[in-house]
Amino acid sequence: MRVLTLNCWGLKYLSRLRVARLRAIGDYLADTDYDVIALQEIWVESEDWRYVKSVCSKKYPHATFFFAAAFGAGLAVLSRHPIVSVDTHMYSLTGVPVFVHQGDWIAGKACGCATIQHPTLGLVDVWNTHQRAFRASEAFELAELCRASFEKGRHVLCMGDLNSLPDSLCISLLRDYAQLEDAYDGALKSGSEPDEITCDSPRNTWTKGKPLDALAQRHGGKRLDYVLSRSPGEKAVRCTSLKVTLDQLVPALGVSFSDHFGVEAEFELVQQPESDIKPAASEPLIRTAELLRGALVEASQQQAVQVGIFVGGLVGALASIVGAACAASQLAAGASAGVVVALGLATIAFSWVGTTALYSGVVWGEWHKRAIRGLLVRIETRVKSDD
Repeated sequence: MRVLTLNCWGLKYLSRLRVARLRAIGDYLADTDYDVIALQEIWVESEDWRYVKSVCSKKYPHATFFFAAAFGAGLAVLSRHPIVSVDTHMYSLTGVPVFVHQGDWIAGKACGCATIQHPTLGLVDVWNTHQRAFRASEAFELAELCRASFEKGRHVLCMGDLNSLPDSLCISLLRDYAQLEDAYDGALKSGSEPDEITCDSPRNTWTKGKPLDALAQRHGGKRLDYVLSRSPGEKAVRCTSLKVTLDQLVPALGVSFSDHFGVEAEFELVQQPESDIKPAASEPLIRTAELLRGALVEASQQQAVQVGIFVGGLVGALASIVGAACAASQLAAGASAGVVVALGLATIAFSWVGTTALYSGVVWGEWHKRAIRGLLVRIETRVKSDD
């Protein structure tokens, strides 16, 4: 079985040469021979996804796009094999509504599962995700979903842009708690030398001019895109080859296909050694719970700030109304109408700020805190049950 994951960098208005690059990606994929392809950051479903799906339909007759929130999660799957069921799971913590520039809340970060009917492996749950805002909690939820797939007796593939380094808590949750095997590690065990860098590579044209942290500069980029797997029973899928792909330039454009390289993994079915079967680790859960407790304190503080802004907006709006009424009463005495207009606009502005802060601080603030508390209950319950 051969699979591919690729972050397509398809943000409307923000990603440079988006239309031409996405069409080049679609044309490239149409000439490949994978079993399953997981794509992230295809945000323009009505244009980019429909083109990719159409041009790839001969090689990949089965395809699905995962819908979430206002503009979708940007996730899609192409498959040579029948997709028998589809599920979209929006993450519990998906960013702050007032931080529009981050985009996480509007987009609705999620993971999607396409269950495929493989001719040799049977049912395979393919989880596709792109994580960002609250990566630890997102990784926990994804780990729970992958565990649930495994407990159904299915092979599990987890692919996507996890925005996390191999030694991070997020990868530990998937590797040590969900007991997924990183295809990179599997390839090493098989004796191959897998490629590693998928993002911020100096070979990528979109890296030029981008501010890079010390780690990316030291190692020539980062590994942020992953393929992980887990198998039930005595037979397991083991990665025998892992390599970076779509790292060349688009011929007609002279630029990289995306700001990420793709990751291609090839698996074969092998006998699963008993030494590979280990109990799920609870340590990543404990660390995640600690982060969430800190996030709960921070959420309460942020809520207090928003409530304060609401009160300030309310006071400002009332003061502007009173001021506008007083100024209007002086119009007959020759007072300037501009003052009335300015105070009227100030009333609208204060009202908008106050209303936004009220929603963000009270409605969303309570929603956010309860979501954190719900995750804490789930994690604490898991830790107790595993003990």
